[in-house]
Amino acid sequence: ALTIPALSIVSHRVDFKRLVIGVADDVAFHVTIQDNLERLKNLGARIISFSPLADHKLPEGINALYLPGCSLHLYALEIYENFGLLAEIRKFAEAGYPVYAEGGALAYLCYNAILYPEVDKFISNASGKIVELVGILPASAKALGSNLQTYSYLPFEAIVRDSALGLSPGDILRGVREMRWEIGLEDLVEFRLSLEATTRMQGEKFSNIKLSDGFSSSDLFLGSSVHLHWGGNLGLYETFAEKAL
Repeated sequence: ALTIPALSIVSHRVDFKRLVIGVADDVAFHVTIQDNLERLKNLGARIISFSPLADHKLPEGINALYLPGCSLHLYALEIYENFGLLAEIRKFAEAGYPVYAEGGALAYLCYNAILYPEVDKFISNASGKIVELVGILPASAKALGSNLQTYSYLPFEAIVRDSALGLSPGDILRGVREMRWEIGLEDLVEFRLSLEATTRMQGEKFSNIKLSDGFSSSDLFLGSSVHLHWGGNLGLYETFAEKAL
């Protein structure tokens, strides 16, 4: 079993006992760094799970949202048909509460997702549809091809660009990125992270990958294509909580 290290620093800046986080958790939404949630609980936050597939309303009393990576390509139509919850999440974000999304959940927050079954063998129920989604991220998400290289999880270092997340410029977060979605952004978000990775692309040839990531806007605390490990970076937890309280 995975041993979760205790967060050694106690926050004197934020009362985490007032933080109530709605965490998406079902067969569609389940890919996350569990240590992040364990550390939030160790700090005093309360976690309430909900299902974006089955629940039509967000849990009562929450003041933050945490959306793990999701298999949007498998459940696109079921997610799209849950109009009530899509609207609830949109209103929640527009009211100023923080939303954190990682991996495939980033596509969930876009205006829509474009699904191409002719290039993705896993999409069998979408028939090339464009499905409308939450809409707080001003972008369209496009499903990429189904080859193994595209979908393999790649380790990335995320270099912090500014202090907006409660971290210092140059600080490094680490995580893994699934290369399933292409996010076509409009110029209405700010990038908080610079991603770097070295990976074997073909045969013995290695390639350096550098990307802008860490989407942030007035309605989004942080959305990243990477499953980030928050680790012992207390300022990140505190900033997330402060936006909720």
